Amino acid sequence: MSSWAIRNCGLLLLRSLIDCLFGTSESKAITEAGWDGRSIRLSYDRYPSLPELLLKLLDTNTSGSEIILGPVIGAVESVFPALDIVRRAGPPPTHHDEIFTLVSMHLGSRIWHVREIAARTICTLLLHDDWLSAVMGLIDSSHQSSNHLHGVLMAVRFILERRLELDPLSATGE
Repeated sequence: MSSWAIRNCGLLLLRSLIDCLFGTSESKAITEAGWDGRSIRLSYDRYPSLPELLLKLLDTNTSGSEIILGPVIGAVESVFPALDIVRRAGPPPTHHDEIFTLVSMHLGSRIWHVREIAARTICTLLLHDDWLSAVMGLIDSSHQSSNHLHGVLMAVRFILERRLELDPLSATGE
């Protein structure tokens, strides 16, 4: 049996578990938008080992320049569920800064899809009042690589779209 089939089954199982945690009655647009910053989508108190597991999964380097091999692909795939959980449920309050740092690292991933999911997740992490200084910090760090610049620009786009969605008057300067 090929490893692809096993990996695919594992990802389907993981997707089912995540959908079980969050429910599947949401529209695709709501799911893609992520956490709204107000509702409690997942009680981290109910799953006390989840924050540490998220940190372990996110602490995987996906920005290296080496050729993508089987073990590296597995490492990249381990990042997706962690990014998806944080994006859909928000960060565990006790680990917000650590998760922000790790997700920011993935903005420079050599894999475009990881950069996009990381950018959407960063948007979820910046639903607080001090979001602008965090965006400026991301922009200041964007010189690391062209992949990182691309990830930061996607994040800025998603953040501005979300801010306009949450506060339409901010677009008019009122």
